[in-house]
Amino acid sequence: MNSIFIPFLMQLLLQAPALLACVAGIVVALVFWQRCPRSAMFALTGMALLLVATLAQQFLSFYIITLVRQGHWGMQQIGWLVGVNTIIWSVIRAAAYGLLLTAVFMNRKAIGN
Repeated sequence: MNSIFIPFLMQLLLQAPALLACVAGIVVALVFWQRCPRSAMFALTGMALLLVATLAQQFLSFYIITLVRQGHWGMQQIGWLVGVNTIIWSVIRAAAYGLLLTAVFMNRKAIGN
């Protein structure tokens, strides 16, 4: 597991803009919690989900690479694992974007009302 720690940190450095945007979104949601708590809750949950998804997917990707290098699994098993990994994180990200969209459009009044 130690053999993936430094490359994992380097990959996170490349993800820094996305990670910082998630952290900034969490801070903004906390700042606006008193003014609009339901929207802030959806935004906070969505941003936290994106942050966790980014960190976890990077870690799992490097773990899969380690499995390949150590020869624990065959290429068919690795291919299946990569596919499942991709689908799961795609669904989690879609849910996070749904939460963010809900936060943006929640309790909006129509023009003219």
